Formats: sequence, C-alpha cells, structure tokens
Amino acid sequence: MGGIELRAIFVTVATVLCFVFLAFGHFYWKEKTSISSFNSAEKLINEKGSKVESKETVDLEESKIVDVKILNYIRNWPSNAQKAFEKALENGETYKLAIVGSPALGKETGGWSAMLKDILVDTYGENNLQVEIFEYALSSDQFIAGGHDQEVIDFKPDFILLEPFKWIDNSAAPQHNSGNILKFIDAFDETGSNAVLVLQPPPPVYDTRYYPVQIEELKELAKEHGLDYLDHWSAWPNHNNPELEEYLLEDDSAPNEKGHQVWFEFLKEYFIGKSV
Repeated sequence: MGGIELRAIFVTVATVLCFVFLAFGHFYWKEKTSISSFNSAEKLINEKGSKVESKETVDLEESKIVDVKILNYIRNWPSNAQKAFEKALENGETYKLAIVGSPALGKETGGWSAMLKDILVDTYGENNLQVEIFEYALSSDQFIAGGHDQEVIDFKPDFILLEPFKWIDNSAAPQHNSGNILKFIDAFDETGSNAVLVLQPPPPVYDTRYYPVQIEELKELAKEHGLDYLDHWSAWPNHNNPELEEYLLEDDSAPNEKGHQVWFEFLKEYFIGKSV
C-alpha cells in the first residue's frame, strides 16, 4: 500500500505543479502582450506625430523658399514698393498694381499691358497681386478734367505704372503734360495714399522733331520729383532709324505686335527681376 500511496502523492504534486506552471505562463504572456501593445501604440503615435511635424516643417520651409524667390523677383522695384509688397505678403493681403495710359497700352488687343498682367499674376499669384489696366483714348487734359484719375484712385492701388498720354499731348497741348502729371500725384496725396508712382514714356516714333525733347522733359520731371522712370526706348530702334516704323501701326498711334513684344519684354525684366 505504501508504494501506491507514494505514487498517488506524486501524481497529485505533479498535477498541482502543472496547473501552477500553466497559470504562470498565462499571466506572463498576458503581461508581455500588454507591454508590447503599449509600446507599439506609443511608437505609432510618435511616428504619426513626427510625420505631422515633419510635414509642417516642410511646408514652412517651402513657404520660406517661395517668399525668398518672390522677394528676389521684386528687386528692381522702388524700395518702398518692395517693403509694401513684402508687408502685404506677411499679412496675407493682396497688393494692387494699376497700369494707366493711352491706347498704346494695347489692353483690348492683347498688347504689352495684357501680356504683363498675365505673367505677373501667374508669377506672384492672384492672391498676392491684383493687376488692373486703365486705358483711355484721351489727352492728359481730358483725363484730368473728366475725373478719370478718380477711377484709378477708387481702385486703391499700391503701385501705379503711368504712361502719361505724352504722344497724344504732342498734338494737343504738350505744355500741359507735366502739370497734369503733378495733378494726378496730388489727387492721390490728398487721399493719404502711399501708392508708388512710376513713369514711362509712350513708344518712340520715327522722324519726329519735338517729341524726343518732350520725352526728355518727362525724364527730368521724374528725376526732379524722385520718381522711377522706365526708359523702354532703350530697347527700341533709335527714333531716327527708319527701322522703327516696323514696330508701330501705320498712323503711329500705338505699337504693332512687334512693338508690343519689345515693350513687354522690357517691363517683364523690370517687374520680374532675375537672380544675380
């Protein structure tokens, strides 16, 4: 009987030890699994956080690159225009450019002003830059007397590129041109506007005697009043060169397609400066 009892005790002890081992193994596996799951979840959260942070960093860096590129493009602008444009970008505001002048602008015929508007909006973005073209088949006297300067003022431009009807005035009242430019400036000053005014001449015309002299007067006016003057005549054939006739309409009232292209290329280089 003693051998049977010992065997029974052994079986009992073995059974108990087996249950203990199984229980221990179960709890160990459960704890191990919980820790592993927690670590995996924490890793996933960290990875997601890193990805979000990384994307935000990339977006910020790309934004800075775009801003630097844009600011490099405007390096030919007057310094106060550069500062105002940069401030508008920082504040998420739209900077406004008004192009003002005679039918030499070619607004309705796809001329230089229309081409310039398209490339500027495309380069700077329609949310950053708004361009409006104000074209009038008038003398400078008619422009001022008709209150058309107010139409430009109502646009609230930050930058005004003015072709001051000099060719039309050449056969009307050339002596009034400078005074009307100053009236235009005064009208803006009275509103408290900080708009930047830049002058440019109409296109050159072949074999004219007094017109080049009047253009020199326009240059002097710009210099006297501290205004930028865009001398695009330097890109055309000389006004004494018969080849110039190939760039204008037959009546010399405006550029033809070839002339608009020359004028456009000159202004494009000014408004979208290249890297040094």
